[in-house]
Amino acid sequence: MAKSFKISRKELNQPDQFISTTDTILTYFSRHKTRFIYMFIISILFVLSISIINLNRSKNSLLMESLYSEMEKISFSESGKTTEKINQMNEKLKEFNQGTQKQRATLMVADKYFNIGEYDQALELYKIIESESSKNTFSRKIAMVGIAYSLEGKNEYKEAIVIYQKVIRKFNDYPLFDVYLSIVRCHVLSDEKSSALLILREMKVKFASHPKLSIVDEKIKKLDV
Repeated sequence: MAKSFKISRKELNQPDQFISTTDTILTYFSRHKTRFIYMFIISILFVLSISIINLNRSKNSLLMESLYSEMEKISFSESGKTTEKINQMNEKLKEFNQGTQKQRATLMVADKYFNIGEYDQALELYKIIESESSKNTFSRKIAMVGIAYSLEGKNEYKEAIVIYQKVIRKFNDYPLFDVYLSIVRCHVLSDEKSSALLILREMKVKFASHPKLSIVDEKIKKLDV
């Protein structure tokens, strides 16, 4: 025999839980409608502002790359004197915004100065890049090597060796074989043959499988007399 259940009048008069919760939420939204509209508008504006910022960054990056390409054309042009090219490149450099593209462009100008023996001007630009670049970036590595080369060009060999040694300590992923050879060259030019031989013998161990190791052997033969 099936059981029968009695529902009291009190239970019939109680509102459905789902309907009650929905009414509460709708009432809350109704009371705070203005606030929610403001929040919605602010969210839309925030999303739009982020999109505009990203678009501007993209446009700026393309513009800087275009300027860099123009500087490359000037640099590799076969017409005109090098000093004239440098002047044109310096004018272009003023149009750059701060960033990696400007650092690369500055390195290009510094290299031009170095190639014509204007070591002070090159040194100044390399130092700017070295101080402004983040640690372990490509621009910083090239700038530090440029500083060392410029000091070497000025016959300041001891100072150059200090910078070469910093490159060795800080940048293990840089082609260090050539940096070691630069230190050897500076010692030789400073009439410090014993120091040069020590570095060369260290290279024989450190770069035992290097394809250019024969260069080290040749230098040892010349110095160890």
